[in-house]
Amino acid sequence: TDRWKEIHPIKTLMVVPEWNGSFPYTFKKMIDESGYTSFFADEEVLLIGTSNSPFGNLMGVEHLAFVLRRCHARVHHRSFYVVLDHLAEKRMSAMLSEILDFCA
Repeated sequence: TDRWKEIHPIKTLMVVPEWNGSFPYTFKKMIDESGYTSFFADEEVLLIGTSNSPFGNLMGVEHLAFVLRRCHARVHHRSFYVVLDHLAEKRMSAMLSEILDFCA
């Protein structure tokens, strides 16, 4: 209910793998199947893109953010992009504090 959401705000963390230069179809299907008005309406969403490319799924995350904003989700102003290579662990540890701040 709306009262429950006021007391317990839901935050959604989405880790988005790259799929053909965008995000996977299953993410769009999940959003489409959530009904109208969307489950994501007025929910705060943080997006993390993952990819082997040097950009960490930048285009896929931006595309998904556009779709979520059309569903009236509050997409966090900061997105994270993880390049899956031998330095990924160092990059993730640097991002972890910001991600944990979002989840708190």
